[in-house]
Amino acid sequence: MDFNDIKTKRAAVIIFLGIVAAGLIWYFQIKPQSGNLSELKATTTRKQEELNKILVLRPQLEKMRVDVANLQKEMDSLEAIFPINPDVPGLITSITKVAREQYIAITNFRPTGTVAKEFYVENHYEMSVLGSYHNIGSFFARIANFDLLVNIDRTNVRAGSTLTTDLQNFERYGGDRSADKMIRSVQVSFRITTYSSLRGDG
Repeated sequence: MDFNDIKTKRAAVIIFLGIVAAGLIWYFQIKPQSGNLSELKATTTRKQEELNKILVLRPQLEKMRVDVANLQKEMDSLEAIFPINPDVPGLITSITKVAREQYIAITNFRPTGTVAKEFYVENHYEMSVLGSYHNIGSFFARIANFDLLVNIDRTNVRAGSTLTTDLQNFERYGGDRSADKMIRSVQVSFRITTYSSLRGDG
């Protein structure tokens, strides 16, 4: 090969430039794409592994849903007994409903404050009712069966203020036993305590 020959020199230059061009193309285009391809392969492998884990757990998904639903029901039941915040309007509504069903008159209902304990809060209410001895006993029994945890103490029983009038009205009914529930023979004052979580607002 004669390097003094112009054609040879021209061919050598063309070959050299081709080599340089190929090197530049490889460095600036092919090499970065190779790196991206490696990253894509690694990402694909990771995603496939995650998918495999999900597919393995899939049969357990329905069981997990059932478990979560059961836990939610249990939590709702516990919150009904031991709410996060005291539901005073709800308590008044429930007590009033029971009182009406038992022909009892509520003469006083007053919140008297709260007492914070280590794990819970006591919510205190003073209450007075007027009715027959039997109906008031049924009234207390119904309250004791509330979903909400309720305690009754400081009970004071005395003759009803309307006893004389009620007895006179009873005489007019000729001693009809169905009117017996209308004789408000006793007036009872007591304290109601409900309980709520320390996580509540008050």
